[in-house]
Amino acid sequence: GEILIKPARATTLARTELSRCLDAVVDCVGSLVLCCEQKSQQEMSKLRSKQAKLKSHVEALERFTAEALTEPNIPFLRPLNAVSYNKLLGSFSKISDLCLYVCEELKNLSGAESAVGFPWDSITRDLKAFQEKLHSSVKCLEEITSTKSLARIQKELQKRKICHDVEAGTNSNDNQSNMELGPSQDDAERFSVSFVMLLKEATDKISGSTAEEVFKSETALCLSSLGFCISRLMQETVCIMAEITHTS
Repeated sequence: GEILIKPARATTLARTELSRCLDAVVDCVGSLVLCCEQKSQQEMSKLRSKQAKLKSHVEALERFTAEALTEPNIPFLRPLNAVSYNKLLGSFSKISDLCLYVCEELKNLSGAESAVGFPWDSITRDLKAFQEKLHSSVKCLEEITSTKSLARIQKELQKRKICHDVEAGTNSNDNQSNMELGPSQDDAERFSVSFVMLLKEATDKISGSTAEEVFKSETALCLSSLGFCISRLMQETVCIMAEITHTS
């Protein structure tokens, strides 16, 4: 009904742009994995390109969300949840910025990370696991957000045992204990703890001349900053998923 009445309605465009933002985040995370795995200038350039795409979609989402708030409510059409969309905009914007910070830290390292013997294999393995969870959950969410009928949304939520939907505002008290939708804050926290432990193990081995120790310490500082940025990016991604749907 919403599309037939007015295809260019701002509320409709905002929902479409939300889906594009989700896809862009998935692309950024995928590119981030390759950057950490290969640490090449080519992959960093690709991440910057993905970040620029995400930023453009975020700007469009912000514009359509603002326009949607000025539209009159139509009884049989769902209004936009402005509070939730503004929260999502905040997280999308942070992810966009964090992608640039990650690129900058990787550029600063420029191969120097090998000086402290940092175990990248462990980090990329954790990131790939996070990426896989994110990809599958985004596909699930896109199916839900693309559903126009409230009854169909409720049916989809029931089937997936999701207890809350940001658009419909519905709740379900069914057993959701067996349902895990995408990455969680625990994943981000585990990554952060693992990164810090691996970095500590690497820096504990630093020895040599004063000049070498200074160089290695500076490298360790860059790695620490990189780990923080990646961890924050993961946390903001989880916040986006949680804002759209909550699982018990």
